[in-house]
Amino acid sequence: METRRLRIVDAAMTLFSERGFDNVSTAEVAAAAGVTEKTVFNHFGRKEDIVFYRSDSMIQVMEQTIRDRHQHPGVPIIELLRELTHRQIDLRDNISDELRKFTAITAASPTLERRRLLALNSDAELVRDALLEEKPELGAGGLATALGYILASIHWATLTELGNAVTRGVSIDAACATAHAAVDRGYEILRSGFGSSTIEDL
Repeated sequence: METRRLRIVDAAMTLFSERGFDNVSTAEVAAAAGVTEKTVFNHFGRKEDIVFYRSDSMIQVMEQTIRDRHQHPGVPIIELLRELTHRQIDLRDNISDELRKFTAITAASPTLERRRLLALNSDAELVRDALLEEKPELGAGGLATALGYILASIHWATLTELGNAVTRGVSIDAACATAHAAVDRGYEILRSGFGSSTIEDL
C-alpha cells in the first residue's frame, strides 16, 4: 500500500511541477500513476494532501518534539526546537529534487500557501503552550504567543528558504550550510534581543 501511495505522490509532484497544482486534476494524477481516481482518494482525502504527504513529517516531528520534551529534563523547549531545525536541515540534504519541486509548487498556489500557513499557526500554538508550561509569567501581555510565532517561524522560514535556494540552483550542500548558519544566527539574535536573558532563561 505504501508503494502505491508513493507512486501517486511521485506522479502527482511531477505533473504539478510541470503544469501547476491548480491545473492538474486528480483524474490526471490517477492516470499518470496507473491507478483509478478512487484509489487516489482512498489514500488522500484532498488533492493538496498529496503535495504535503512528505512534508507532513516535518509538522509531525515538531509536534512529537514538543510532546516528548519532558524526556529531556533541564533542556528548555527553545533549545530543543533549535536542535530540531538543524536535524531537519540535515534530512533535506538527501532530497534536493523533492525539495525543489515542493517549494516551487506551493509558492505558485494560494491554496497550498494557505495550508502551509495553517501548519505554521498550529506549530506556533504548540510552542506557545510549551513555553507557558515552562514559564507561566510569559503569558503576561501575550509574550508567549509572540515567542511561539517567532520560534515556529524560524523553523519554517529556514526550511522554506532552503527550498528556495535549491530552486534557484544553489547546490544542496551550500544551501544546507547557509541554513544551519541562519538558524544559529536567528537564535543569537534572540539571545541579544532579550538583553541579559539567554535562551536558557526563557
